[in-house]
Amino acid sequence: MEWIPLALTFVTAVCFHRSQGCTCMTSKDLADYYCDDYTELILRGEVLNSTVVESNYPWADIVSYAFEITSVIKAEGNSSRLVEGKSIVDINANTNEAMCGTRLTLGVEYVIAFGASLHINLCNWKRPVLDLQPSDLELSEDAFFNCAARSCRPTADNSLECCRRARLGEVSCLHYPFCYTELDGEMTHCCAILTDGTVECVDYPGLLLKK
Repeated sequence: MEWIPLALTFVTAVCFHRSQGCTCMTSKDLADYYCDDYTELILRGEVLNSTVVESNYPWADIVSYAFEITSVIKAEGNSSRLVEGKSIVDINANTNEAMCGTRLTLGVEYVIAFGASLHINLCNWKRPVLDLQPSDLELSEDAFFNCAARSCRPTADNSLECCRRARLGEVSCLHYPFCYTELDGEMTHCCAILTDGTVECVDYPGLLLKK
């Protein structure tokens, strides 16, 4: 599941892209992908060159882009090994838009969000750095972005409620009743005991001031 901002509904946070037979739903906000458990990699870098890998069927041709990494914004799960120790990686994309194909422009610096591989299509979040919104640019340069600040809200009893959205859109919320704030007031740590007896904790920036 992924963290979602409480101030926005999922409907207002997404837009639709349609290209011939391909329709996908992508968020306008890089933070939505950063805080999404299904997004394992977010890379910033420049497209150096491209090579077309032809198949027996023209609609199945693949373009392989040499992508020079300037910053690894997020690297989690098994996909982190795809970029470990590398400065240049190959990003593959289908060329046929009806098959959700997409293209990158040579010489342009992008921020791109990936799932479990370095294959992209029309539905991947990708933006030229020069076109990034200020909030997206700030996140791409922030090594300590806190998803709890977007997805959690203080409650009247000095505890915390955080909500997550599953892949199909269902929203579930968890109450964190056990909270304490550091002496300097910069961070509050909240925990909850789950039904299986395990403890789950989140770090919330600042004091628990009910909004």
